[in-house]
Amino acid sequence: MQEKLLPSMADADAVTEKCGTLLNAAAMLGIPSSLTEQYPAGLGRTVAQLSAKAQNARIFDKVHFSCFADDHLKDRFSAVRDDGRDTIVIAGIEAHVCVAQTAIEMGAAGFRVIVAADAVASRRGTSRDIALDRMRNSGVETTNTESIILQWFNKSGPVHSQPSRDEAQPENKT
Repeated sequence: MQEKLLPSMADADAVTEKCGTLLNAAAMLGIPSSLTEQYPAGLGRTVAQLSAKAQNARIFDKVHFSCFADDHLKDRFSAVRDDGRDTIVIAGIEAHVCVAQTAIEMGAAGFRVIVAADAVASRRGTSRDIALDRMRNSGVETTNTESIILQWFNKSGPVHSQPSRDEAQPENKT
């Protein structure tokens, strides 16, 4: 989701919005987030709209298309797994290159990988569609942003747990 590459993506605005929604929800719930930047000297940094929402996210430069091929990122994901989180949610660009290679490699390494299909893009819609099919055929789960966030929250209502009505109002037994 970098400055010089994002404008050439199909549905760039919608995908940027979905990525921002994922970052906001992850921050609310304390879910670790990472931003990766492919060759930032040439492609620019993460767009300001997203980097502003990445409150506690770590930002990593990379040169490999797959995040999992860069040792410092592999170490980051391994540390997250060591903390008991083996599910990785992926969003970003380009679906048929960085997203697909990362998702497939991480799945092969034993992570449960979920790609937010409405939060990934390629320059051509057909490239994105082929990439999503390829990832599914490799065992990667695909769903939409809303499903991911609702799974993270796991219930309706306020983010902070509230006592149920029965717990808040003890029964009067006279």
